[in-house]
Amino acid sequence: MDNANRTELTEWVEKSAALLAPPANWNPNVDGARARFRARLRERSALRRYALIGATASFALASVLMNSGARALAQQLWQWIAVGHIEVVRVNFDSLPDEAKSLRLRALAKTEPPRAVRDLQEAASLAGFTPRLPRANVLSGAPELSVLGPMSLGTDIRTADLELSLERAGVQDETVPKEWDGARFALQIGSTVTAAWPESEVTLMQGLPPVLVAPSGFDLGAFTAATLRAAGMNREAARRFGHRMAAAPALLFGIGMEDKVAIREVNLRAGPATLIEDYGDDGRVERVAILWSVPGRVYLLSGSISAELATAVANAID
Repeated sequence: MDNANRTELTEWVEKSAALLAPPANWNPNVDGARARFRARLRERSALRRYALIGATASFALASVLMNSGARALAQQLWQWIAVGHIEVVRVNFDSLPDEAKSLRLRALAKTEPPRAVRDLQEAASLAGFTPRLPRANVLSGAPELSVLGPMSLGTDIRTADLELSLERAGVQDETVPKEWDGARFALQIGSTVTAAWPESEVTLMQGLPPVLVAPSGFDLGAFTAATLRAAGMNREAARRFGHRMAAAPALLFGIGMEDKVAIREVNLRAGPATLIEDYGDDGRVERVAILWSVPGRVYLLSGSISAELATAVANAID
């Protein structure tokens, strides 16, 4: 009886494995698989540093929120804000308590992995906008292109989470209004196009400005200041960022104080930008990133290159 069971199990395993076997005439697309793998690594590496404060969504996101049980959404008034620029802040958002889950945006819808594309036309068709690339004579080789689909992120703020975070940070002079409790935020980030030049070790990410949705009348500046203080920023700096957020909402790019980086402003042909240099243990610059925005577009350029070359590449984008 035991042998019979083993024979049946072996046959079942063999039949199940056969279902996964490729057709006889199938050949692996190594180049395509490598491009998709590189794209996933680039997207994860760049996106994991973003700490997005606030809330946003497009009209498509409204149905997602309603389906999740947010029937009160239809009874509220909302402010829809285009987020047109990026602010770099020297705080580690990972220092917020793990229990304070509402201070971190969560995915509201499934996001497909990046998709490798053949050319700019295919990228434009998937992303909904025409990517802008630097002139051909600036970097060697043709870029590998991929498109990451839209991302919908959101949260329902719990004042208890913010109060706990402030207490853990030793902040005692920050007031958390009761009316913030239950405030719903969402952030809709549209499709992102990534161009990578393997020979030059340069990656350029770009997308349309995200859209922020917050309850009408919500004090986004005060909330930003309180959250930054909970993440370790001093009072004066946090309030300066809060005033700027209230006047012109931005994506916050968080960099921990322990990170070995230098941050400075640079002037590109398209306008002001933030340049970030990452240092290795030997004190040498290992990687450079430039963040900037123009009307209708947000950019992140990074690579194992000099600040001078990174600036030249950014200036070569028409």
